[in-house]
Amino acid sequence: MAEEILGKSVQQLKKERTIAKSSFTRQAKFISRGASSMLQVELKEEFTKLSDCFRKMLDANDDYRIGLEADIKTEDEDGGLDELQEADIDKSVKEGETKLEEIRDIVQTNLWSKYGGSELPVAILEAEKANDKAADVPVESANLEGYEVHLVLLDKRIKEAISAMSTWERWIPVELKDELGGRVKDLRASYYRLELRKAEFATARTINEQGTGVKLLPQPATFTPITCDAGNRSMDEGALREQTWTCKVQRDPSLMYCEAAVARFPTW
Repeated sequence: MAEEILGKSVQQLKKERTIAKSSFTRQAKFISRGASSMLQVELKEEFTKLSDCFRKMLDANDDYRIGLEADIKTEDEDGGLDELQEADIDKSVKEGETKLEEIRDIVQTNLWSKYGGSELPVAILEAEKANDKAADVPVESANLEGYEVHLVLLDKRIKEAISAMSTWERWIPVELKDELGGRVKDLRASYYRLELRKAEFATARTINEQGTGVKLLPQPATFTPITCDAGNRSMDEGALREQTWTCKVQRDPSLMYCEAAVARFPTW
C-alpha cells in the first residue's frame, strides 16, 4: 500500500499534488502579469522560483503515481494504472512543461530586450575592437612595449566578453546563440595567435640593436603624467590609453593630437 512505501495515503498524495500544481500555476501567473515591469534580478529570481515549483509538482505527481500503483498491486499483483489514471498523470506533466516554456519565453524576451541584448554584443564588440587594434600594430623594433600594452587591454576585454557570455548564455535567443558564441570563440583563438606574435617584435628589436649597435631601453613601469586640454585634467598615460574622446596632448617636445593615445602612439 501507499502508506507502507511513502508513509502517506493515496488521498494525501493526491492532495499534495493539487497543492503543488496550484503553487506552480500561481507563480506562473505572477510572472506573466508582472514581467514587463520587473528588473533583471527580479525576472531571474522569479523564474528560479517557478522552476522550483515545477520540480515540486513533478515530484508530487511521481509520488501520486507510485502510491496509486502500490494500492493497485495490493489487490492485484499484476495490475497497473488504467487509461484514465495514466492520462491524468501524463497530462499534469505536459501541461506543466508547456506552461514553464511559455513563461520562460516571456522572461527571456524581457531580459534580452532590456539587458542582455545590449550588454553581451557590446562586450564582444569592444573585445573585437581591441583585437583589431593589436593586430594592426606594425612589427617594428620600437613597438614591442606598445604591442604588449595592446595585448593586456585585449586580454581584459576578452575576459569581460566571456563573463558577459556566461551571464547571458541561458537567455540568448536561439537564432543568435551560435553567432555570439562563435565570436567569443574566435576572440580566444585570435588572442593566442597575437600572443605568439610578440616573438616577431622581439626579433625585430634584436635585429635593430645588432644593426645599429644601440640597445633600446624598455619602457618604464610607471607612466609620466600628461596634461589634456579637455577639462584641463591631468592623466597618466595608462589611463589615457583607454580614452575614446578626442583630446589634445602635450608631450615634450612637440604638440600632438589623438583620438585614443594607444591608436596613434602604439609604442606607449
